[in-house]
Amino acid sequence: MANLSLISYKLYSPKLEIIVPKNFEGEINLVLSNTKNNILEIDKNGIGYINKFTFDKVYKKPLVTDSEGNEITHLCKGYNSTTYYGIGTYYLNKNDSVKTLQFEVIRNGKKKRDIFEFNDLRELFDKSLLYEFKK
Repeated sequence: MANLSLISYKLYSPKLEIIVPKNFEGEINLVLSNTKNNILEIDKNGIGYINKFTFDKVYKKPLVTDSEGNEITHLCKGYNSTTYYGIGTYYLNKNDSVKTLQFEVIRNGKKKRDIFEFNDLRELFDKSLLYEFKK
């Protein structure tokens, strides 16, 4: 029985229900945060915040709806075939960095973003929410 519990814990993936602004298109960054509760209402820049447990355990595709309640999960594309999410690192300065889990919302048959294209969000992060960020 203990082995079954261990396997269940290792394979557990939180179910994320993400809300994006109406007609949102582009990359979603779920930023590693010190928040107790995940902030899954994504802002206009594609930023949401997740706690360490969620960051470490999530691998399943999320349920994504727009702000009007329309499900758009079918428009979402992951970056990794085994865990769905890509992992990004943003360097804030020479001593501090923040990690994100990423996927993309693609509308109207557009192509996925080039993996070498950099979307600089560093100034848009809420620094008070960043995991272990020291001012």
